[in-house]
Amino acid sequence: MAWLAVGLDVLGPVAAHGGAPGPVLTGPFFESLGSNGRACASCHDPTDGWTVTPRGLRVRFDASDGLDPIFRPIDAATCPGVDVSTVEARRLAYGLLLARGLIRVARPVPANADFAVLAVDNPYGCGSPTAELSVYRRPLPVTNYDVLATVMWDGRHTIAGRGIDGDLAAQVVEATLGHVQAPAPPGPARVHALVEFQRGLAAHPAAVAVAKTVEPVRRGEGIFKTRAFLITGVGGLNDQPGGAVVIGFCATCHHTPAGMRAAAPMLDIGVNDAARRTADLPLFTLRCRATGATVETLDPGRALVTGACADIGRIKTPVRRGLAVRAPYFHNGSARTLLDVVEFYDARFRIRLGPREKADLVAFLSTL
Repeated sequence: MAWLAVGLDVLGPVAAHGGAPGPVLTGPFFESLGSNGRACASCHDPTDGWTVTPRGLRVRFDASDGLDPIFRPIDAATCPGVDVSTVEARRLAYGLLLARGLIRVARPVPANADFAVLAVDNPYGCGSPTAELSVYRRPLPVTNYDVLATVMWDGRHTIAGRGIDGDLAAQVVEATLGHVQAPAPPGPARVHALVEFQRGLAAHPAAVAVAKTVEPVRRGEGIFKTRAFLITGVGGLNDQPGGAVVIGFCATCHHTPAGMRAAAPMLDIGVNDAARRTADLPLFTLRCRATGATVETLDPGRALVTGACADIGRIKTPVRRGLAVRAPYFHNGSARTLLDVVEFYDARFRIRLGPREKADLVAFLSTL
């Protein structure tokens, strides 16, 4: 079915191609801003859905012997001190990036945290319970900020400046000093240009009007919007007053017409559960001070911003635009395909979807 191959159209603040508006791929977003050769576009590649994908990364690795600017030990390696002196050493050092599209994010435990870190089982020996924790996350796409509240998986920066640590401008400065290793913060004019460029990017599905005439897509959209199931055990939703059990649909949490925005911005749906651990991801054991409860998680998530035990494992619900072009899915790349995503939710909430219903949902999600 040809419609599955349809890519994204991206509306930008200026420019045009083929009679349709699109972003100008020049300016600070595409310029080296620091000391390691990276630009913002190194990790938010317009050819990879404004993020990065393992397929695209492997092409870049092979073309450069692992010396493309994205491959830098500061965060692309499983740990910054690993050997990157040879091609094979670099292939191993950047293994999580190449396999899952994950970068390392180093976060301290907040001084006011109401939980203690009992143990960290990191397969790469990176991070320390007494200093900082290393978590591994997918770079988020930098589009459709008009429907998003936050720009980071843990919600530490927001679009409108309501975050604990800052706003989109603060995130630009943080990324420039950290990921790009700039010796000094960018000036106000450059920060403004970077913010406005990102705020102006609006990905939308090409040929949706045609795609939705295809019967599997229409059936999948119907399932997404109307197939009811019990939503239980979701941190950030079911622990709210009156929300212990919610009878809902996929669209309950992804409630815009294109399924782009979440009913609650930070949720723990179970992706970080210890039972889902694979050998290439770390495991954190935390103890809540107030209750004494011990929690095992693959990523403390929002709790590394707020210090709240209730926020352990909570992660931002990302934009849904461009799903088909930016696998793998979830913040840790644990779902390789859209079918894996559907099967996770089917098992997690006991929806009991049949094979054709799963295929129809994949067809619909592929058009977003």
